[in-house]
Amino acid sequence: MSFRIEEKFSCTKFEQKKILVDLQKIGLKTLHPKREIRSIYFDNNHKRMFEESQEGSVPRKKIRIREYPMYDKSISLETKISSVEGKYKNSIAISGDQKLKLLKFGRVDRLYGLCLPIIEVSYLRHYYQLDKVRITVDEEIVYKIYNSKIFKRDPVNVIELKAPADVSEGYLKKLVPISRRRFSKYARGCELLSIS
Repeated sequence: MSFRIEEKFSCTKFEQKKILVDLQKIGLKTLHPKREIRSIYFDNNHKRMFEESQEGSVPRKKIRIREYPMYDKSISLETKISSVEGKYKNSIAISGDQKLKLLKFGRVDRLYGLCLPIIEVSYLRHYYQLDKVRITVDEEIVYKIYNSKIFKRDPVNVIELKAPADVSEGYLKKLVPISRRRFSKYARGCELLSIS
């Protein structure tokens, strides 16, 4: 398990464009073409993962199924963990049948108990690299209550910086000089859909 620095924050489309133009001047490169991402987030009946995300508690988890529908047919079950030491992600490839079973019966977690699918989030992600820092930009974000037709489009975009633990926070703030606002797509979706 390798810990890394992750900074994720929302921005307007204007802020996003300006940031990318400034970063291109100092060597920002496109890693690969943009792709659609679809994630289904799980939580227990008390929405404990949502509550812990809002409070910024550590340790905390998020459990989701992630797919890249236009890119390939791979499906993964991911657990994102935020701890005192840092953040890391466990990802396990699963089959379509395993996905259907998880969506129907849920997943039992040691800390949270039975977790069922709550919301589906889809968006387009752009991938960039600058030195040791990976930068992603998510746009056209849509939140949907799982297994319903109720959805909300997000007016903001999301920029995320991922860097090895030895990269200084000062360097990251210099790269993207906008105020840091903690951002979770799962928590944002719960709020916009009024299911918190």
